[in-house]
Amino acid sequence: MAGVIAASGFIVAVVALLLFYQLRDAAERTGTFFFTVWFVIFQLFVFFGSLTLTAYRAGATRTAMPVRIVFLITTPLYNVLALVTVGLFNFVLLPQQYASPNIYYTIAVAETLLWLAFVIILRVVDIAHHVAHSEAATSRANIDVMLVTCDRIRAASDANGWSISKSLCVLAEKIRFSEEFRRNYGLATEINVRLSEAEAIAMADGDEAAQKALERIVKEILVMTTRRG
Repeated sequence: MAGVIAASGFIVAVVALLLFYQLRDAAERTGTFFFTVWFVIFQLFVFFGSLTLTAYRAGATRTAMPVRIVFLITTPLYNVLALVTVGLFNFVLLPQQYASPNIYYTIAVAETLLWLAFVIILRVVDIAHHVAHSEAATSRANIDVMLVTCDRIRAASDANGWSISKSLCVLAEKIRFSEEFRRNYGLATEINVRLSEAEAIAMADGDEAAQKALERIVKEILVMTTRRG
């Protein structure tokens, strides 16, 4: 689909270029004429380029839907405004000498720069959304890993006859509902390391000393879950 749209845009641009040169005699091709031709060709490139980009990335999750919608709305609006400017100056203002070519050039370029600035802002917003989405996915994955580790520790502790299940349930709840882990990747990593140590002790079929060591680590992790920053 994207290829069809791009090919259509290329054909329309070529036809428009030929029509411009066929409908205007060589003697009448002034600087304003050349500016208008290439400005219109640029509008076609922007319009069909935005459609091609949208079709190419259809279904992708990398672009936030609100950003995509705003882009699809503002780009045609820019095209319409630019073409209205072209028609107004070439058919009314310039022939009647109500405005100079420099004013025409300035307005057309200003419209384009404003649109480009807006597109850049949209891209920055899109990147920020993607980064936040990636960080959230990583945080969820880390929390899932920690919860699974807690389950394994609890199962091993129960098999050893150690009465630590209640503390591990409390720890799992703190991990599951902690907002700090979603913001502080370093803290989540540190707790993952301590949970691995606790799991190694639980799996070792140790004695009472091992149980006390496990209880101490679990208490330390519970303290760590309350840490801020």
